[in-house]
Amino acid sequence: MKKRYLYSLWFLGCTLFFIGFLFPSDFFEAYVEGNAGKAFPQASVDLEDLGLTLPPGLSVGKVSVVSAAMPPVVVEDLQLLPRWLPLFTGSPGGVLKATLWKGSLWISVRGGLSPPFLRQSGVKVSALDVSGVSPFLENALPFPIGLSGRMDGELSLKEETGLKGEGNFTLSGFILGLKNSPFGLDDIVFSSVKAEVKVNGYQVIVKGIKAKGPQISADFRGKVMLSPQLFDSRISLVGTLSPDPAFVEKLSGQVPLAMLVNPAKLKQKRISLRIQGTLANPRVSLN
Repeated sequence: MKKRYLYSLWFLGCTLFFIGFLFPSDFFEAYVEGNAGKAFPQASVDLEDLGLTLPPGLSVGKVSVVSAAMPPVVVEDLQLLPRWLPLFTGSPGGVLKATLWKGSLWISVRGGLSPPFLRQSGVKVSALDVSGVSPFLENALPFPIGLSGRMDGELSLKEETGLKGEGNFTLSGFILGLKNSPFGLDDIVFSSVKAEVKVNGYQVIVKGIKAKGPQISADFRGKVMLSPQLFDSRISLVGTLSPDPAFVEKLSGQVPLAMLVNPAKLKQKRISLRIQGTLANPRVSLN
C-alpha cells in the first residue's frame, strides 16, 4: 500500500514536470494573441513568457495592449489560478493576480453552470501609481494635467436580481499637476482622497468623494452610467469646493475668478461645482 502510494506520487510528479517542461508556450501565445485580435480588431495584444504554475494555473510574464484609441497598457507578472474544488461542485471560479502601474491587482470570479453565469466577483488594488492614468486624460481635457499618488481599495460584486456591490478606494499623497496649464498655477496637493461607491447594474452611485488638502478640500456625490465603450459612460457629479483663502488670493492673480464664480460664494469659502457629460468629454460648471 505504501509502495503504491509512493509510485502514485512519483508518477504524478513526473507527469506535472513533463507537462511544464514540454508546455507549448509559443503555440498558446500565438493562439491567444490571434483570438484577441479577432475579438478586438482595434487593438494589438502581445504576450511574453506564457507558462504553467503550481498550484496548477497559467502565468504570463507580460501582457501588452496597444490601440490607436488609447495609450498602451502593460500588465506584468500575471497569474491565472482556477479554483479547482468549486469546479466539481458546479461553481467554477478563479483568481487573477498581476502587477499594474507598479502596484498589485487582484481579481476573483465565481460563476455558475447555468444563468446567471457570473455569481460573484471582487477586485482589490494596492499601491497603484495613479500617474499611469495621466496618458488617458491627454485628449479628454483642454490642457495637460498630471496625476501622481497611490491608490488602494476594493470592490465586491454579487448577482442579486442584477449586479450589485459596494466599494471603497483611497488615494494617498495625491497631486493634481497643473504647472503646464495656461493659468500658470502650482500643483494642487491632497493629503487624502476617499471614495465610496455603490453598484446597481450599469449604474455606479458615487456615495461620496471627500478630498482634503492644504490648498483646497472637496466633497462630491452623484452617479455614473456605464457604457460598453468606457469613455462613452455618462457622468453626473455635484459637490462643493472649499479653498484656502491664501490659495484663492493667489488664484485670483492668475484667473479672473469673478467672471467664473460668484464673489459672495468665494467669501463663504464654498464653491458649488457640477460635472456632467461623458468620461471622454466632461463639462464642468461653477455656481
